[in-house]
Amino acid sequence: MLRKLATLALVGVLAAAMVGWALTITSSSRNVNLRDEEIVSDSASTVVLQGIEKATAAETAAGTTSPGVEADTTNPTITNGITEGNWVYKFQVTEAAATSWASGTQYKVTVYKRVGTDWTVAATLYFKNDTLPSPDAVEGVTVKVDLASTNTIPDGFSIHVEKVS
Repeated sequence: MLRKLATLALVGVLAAAMVGWALTITSSSRNVNLRDEEIVSDSASTVVLQGIEKATAAETAAGTTSPGVEADTTNPTITNGITEGNWVYKFQVTEAAATSWASGTQYKVTVYKRVGTDWTVAATLYFKNDTLPSPDAVEGVTVKVDLASTNTIPDGFSIHVEKVS
């Protein structure tokens, strides 16, 4: 009986501790730090994390210079160049709404990685929105960053999406 009471008390303490770690995100949140991933963007853009995957094939660099790759409804890829077998960090940057990006808009995406306490730039990539679809639709790009390693995944990431024109 005493063992059951002790077990129930421990479960109650754990449940209370878990409830205490709630995270509130509002529609005005523009900077969110979730464990080891930080996202900084303007209100016209949305970042959708897709995780880390092992590259099954090499990919040629695209969007490494300004003005970059044209964003569209198929979410074309911008990448620093992928080596088969390396770990790749992947996410999408899209318009917050179908008319959020004006024609002629250009963006810079800087991805930082952290190993231990050291932050370094993993990639700086560019995309643009020169033409608007008809009818209006949400446009974007898929971002793939080669992490330059077959066996080590960084401890953290920081994504900065910056409108440059």
